[in-house]
Amino acid sequence: MEMNFASEGSGIVASYIAGRRERQEYRYPAIDRIMLEAITESGLSGRTILVANAECALDFVKSAAIDCLVQSHGYGIDAAAAIKRVCPDNLVVCYGGAEIATVDAGGALNAAARADKITVVMLNSGYFTGYGGQMSATTPMDMVTSTSPEGRNAALGYPLHMPEMLAEVTGAVYSARGAVNSENNAEYVKTLIKTAIKKQMDNRGFSFVEIIPSSPPSDEVGFLDGSKSIDDGMENEFPLGEFKNVEMIELPL
Repeated sequence: MEMNFASEGSGIVASYIAGRRERQEYRYPAIDRIMLEAITESGLSGRTILVANAECALDFVKSAAIDCLVQSHGYGIDAAAAIKRVCPDNLVVCYGGAEIATVDAGGALNAAARADKITVVMLNSGYFTGYGGQMSATTPMDMVTSTSPEGRNAALGYPLHMPEMLAEVTGAVYSARGAVNSENNAEYVKTLIKTAIKKQMDNRGFSFVEIIPSSPPSDEVGFLDGSKSIDDGMENEFPLGEFKNVEMIELPL
């Protein structure tokens, strides 16, 4: 199925071939469109550099008419920070998935601590979507994955909450979480991304947005409690909203 996205009068046109089942059910095309619209409506379609940090962002790279860099796992945020130093007038966005909470978590924390003027957008599906459905750092408790077939429990550790964690870092000026499981939530996600973009372009500091996609494609992924939907389970573990929104860096007392 071919899906063509265009923002009217924007100069940005994205085409998306939804050939993989997880792409269709995870609504990545919807998230890609939201990203493009947020960039366009911010007037930055010709000044954006996007760093694709994982497999889930590669289709965006192939379809979006903006400058993109595909970076190895674990180095996307560092690459984005370096690009911003060389191109300070450009919007620089690092776009990735659960690896941002794992192999790139150190990059996120240090970029926030340095108050790097970049924006990080992380898709949180609750597990690794492109590599077999394994448990990730953000897998909620009781969620079944291919590597936690009895559900995540205390012996396997607890999920990381990236926006809440980064909100505690002095150099972070914006940190939020949204979801695309409804039309209203999808519109809210665009507002979050536009706010994060504005913080960067106003030279305020580090900004971060986590996005929860829609329901998973695999029967191997779910919750032990059959009455709990993926959407409910994710939002119960990961509340939506802004966790930090300041106009300037607030030094601790």
